[in-house]
Amino acid sequence: MRWQTGRNRAQLGRDRLELTLLHNPERTHPGDRLALHRAMRDAFAVLEK
Repeated sequence: MRWQTGRNRAQLGRDRLELTLLHNPERTHPGDRLALHRAMRDAFAVLEK
């Protein structure tokens, strides 16, 4: 997440992104709701920086 958003900011020549899409995060942790929530929380922590 950190790498991809940094790459996108560099490509766009911006310090921050106004919109980010977490595409199908449930596919990363099928059936494991706790792991899904943890991954989404970690993603949002990266986006808030």
